[in-house]
This record gives sequence, C-alpha cells and structure tokens, in this order.
Amino acid sequence: GAYAQENYDEFSITEAEYGFVMVEVDPNDGDPMFTVKRISRGNEQMAKDNELSDTVTVFRISKKPETPSILGPKGGTVSYREVMLKAGTFQGAREKAFHAASHWQVSEDPDFATGVSESWRQYKDIYFDQDLQKDDDLKDEHFIEVRPGKKYYWRVRYRDQFLNWSDWSEVGRFETTE
Repeated sequence: GAYAQENYDEFSITEAEYGFVMVEVDPNDGDPMFTVKRISRGNEQMAKDNELSDTVTVFRISKKPETPSILGPKGGTVSYREVMLKAGTFQGAREKAFHAASHWQVSEDPDFATGVSESWRQYKDIYFDQDLQKDDDLKDEHFIEVRPGKKYYWRVRYRDQFLNWSDWSEVGRFETTE
C-alpha cells in the first residue's frame, strides 16, 4: 500500500513487489516455445528469496481453443437489471490447456462496429493477496451497462493459458425491459 495500486483487467496478479523475469527458450523443431517466469524479491515489509510468482508459456505455433457456444440469451426479453450472458464449456486445442480468460462484448450494433461494452475476466485476479476471481468458471457474465427498452447483441471468446484466443462465438441477441 506504499504506492498507488490499480487492478488491471490485463493482469492476473498485481503485487507491490520488486522482482525480475527470466525467459527460457525451447527451439524444438516441431513446436518451439518460450516461457517467461516472474521471480519475486518481495518488498520493504516482506523480503522474498527469488520466489517464483508467475509463469506464462507461449508457443510459436498457435492452436486456438474451440469457438464457445452461446447458451443464452439467444432472443427474447430480459430485465435490464438481470442480464446474464451464458456460454458453453471451454475446449482447448493443446494438451493440458485450461480456460484462462473470457472476453465478452455487448452492442446495440449487430456488427459490433460501434457502441461496444466489454468485459474481460481472467481465471484468477490476485489483488492485495486476494483472488477476486475465486470460484468463477468464466462461462457467464452479469452485464450492468445496458439500458431498458433497447435491443442488444452479444458474443464471447475464450483464451487458454498459452495466450491463444478462440474465434468469436455466434451472436446472441436480447431486448431489455424495466
């Protein structure tokens, strides 16, 4: 808390600590990759002795997760206070891939060219030593940025822990009431 902290959607871990990163490169002819490791040295209040605090592996050859299916709403009318978008199960293309993020979009434009509201959730969100995403399976999203009496379109895409995004889902639609 000695410095201003913010919880960024793009980060899955926010820590006020000193540290460094190490990069390991595997030039494997069949599927080259690199792994970035974040090593923590702690801070003024709590020293750490080169503790691994995060890793990410990125493959040269992208293998996208399957396109998510949308479960609802697919039409009809919902209260603008109770808009809950729901999508299907994550299916990764790589062995041991898991559902690491969901990116939701809602728009009054069926082409999503203008007026897009977005929500991006990660499988974990460590902020001030608490996981704000604990128990979230990333398959639903409560949208509060909608108004009554409007027609909306929505879609979602999934990301695995190797930073591969799926294609966007089909487009769902709904109308809002009071």
